Amino acid sequence: MSKGTVGKFILECLFIVLLGVVDSFNYSLLIIGNFVPMGINGIAVIINYIFGIESGWFSWFSLIANLPLCLLTFFLVDKGFAIKSFIYVVVLSLGVRVLQLFGLHNYAYHNSNSLIPVLISAVISGVIYGAVFKRNASTGGMDVVGKLVAYKRPELNFIWVSFAFSTIVAIAGWIVMQDLEQAFLCVIFVFVASFIGNTMLKGTRSALKVEVVTTHAREISDKIINDLHHTATVTRAEGMYHHTEYDLLICVINKRQLIELEKILKEYPDTFAYISQVTETVGLFNRAK
Repeated sequence: MSKGTVGKFILECLFIVLLGVVDSFNYSLLIIGNFVPMGINGIAVIINYIFGIESGWFSWFSLIANLPLCLLTFFLVDKGFAIKSFIYVVVLSLGVRVLQLFGLHNYAYHNSNSLIPVLISAVISGVIYGAVFKRNASTGGMDVVGKLVAYKRPELNFIWVSFAFSTIVAIAGWIVMQDLEQAFLCVIFVFVASFIGNTMLKGTRSALKVEVVTTHAREISDKIINDLHHTATVTRAEGMYHHTEYDLLICVINKRQLIELEKILKEYPDTFAYISQVTETVGLFNRAK
């Protein structure tokens, strides 16, 4: 591993530590005491409810449960992912415990069965998920389980796999605690957080791919370059109905440029185009225009 790679890994770990600290405040002020949280942390709350264990159990259970999951991920899937995920878990668990010892829970927002702490904490968690996932890490628990499942089924989105497992925990909480509203609040939290995390992970780098079948490739590509400030790729194509030769022009544009592109294409009535969503772009792509 080169010095640059090691330096980048260390910076990512430090950023993950910061996110873990922020999430510990999120749990302490908005989540604990208001609703059953998602995943392994939710399991800790359920066990606490059944056996009446003191509140610090939440922190220790998260560490104990995540250790074998992260070890399994370390040896089977991705070492860097496992290390950074466990760092996050350690910071979150110890952070919550330290904040409890300093009495931060006395300043927490307590309003059982209210959507206010659920939605606010879900937005914070969703932003944290997106930032963590972008750095090839997770927040531990069901996110690690989702990564393991996605390793066997790569076509699955591990964020939504994690959402499915966390929903099962919410249902378990309802069965054990006999409180349907708690289950609903947990599912709302998980869905909002997962949606925001997934949007951050993919939506911010999305674009549109346009494929144009035309006999005016030169004119259209010139307008795309001069007006939209993107380039295009042209290849030969054959229409199979009349065996007519055409040019197939391919370009990727920003979503907000679609109207401008449509105006360009309308100047050439014998042109046909179809547009598809691009979930991510890698490399040189101008988003400023």
